[in-house]
Amino acid sequence: MQEIQPTVKDKISKFREYLDYFERHYDNVQLAWALINEKCDNKGFKFMYDDFMWNIIDMEVKSHDDSKLSVHEFTQYRNYFFPAQGEEKDNSSFLVAWEHHKAHNEHHWQNWTKKYESNPYCDVYIVMNVVDWGLNLATPQKIIMKKTN
Repeated sequence: MQEIQPTVKDKISKFREYLDYFERHYDNVQLAWALINEKCDNKGFKFMYDDFMWNIIDMEVKSHDDSKLSVHEFTQYRNYFFPAQGEEKDNSSFLVAWEHHKAHNEHHWQNWTKKYESNPYCDVYIVMNVVDWGLNLATPQKIIMKKTN
């Protein structure tokens, strides 16, 4: 019996599907940061009144997960999460991409838990992690639709 090989069209479709997912995730991160700004303003949170901390978070949120578009992560993530029909998941390539992602994105708890004791601005990483997880734990499509409609 002959294996089914993914067609170019199947792969293109899966790349689009992955990019759609990534865009929803990015939009939800932006929305979560906007909501945190709205709900935490004038509440005494250090990250809100410390301009240095706020600007770091804002800059990181604007470039959130941009490494997922890199040669080190893009195809590996797409293959793992959105494999085309007949395409096997490449676990080892994904694990290398995942390690690259964590190493290049400060919002992952694996980074800030190591830096907590030695960094006076460790709250920045915690806020960025909350922004990353916050709205993305719910159904992303519903959140974006509710806010845009």
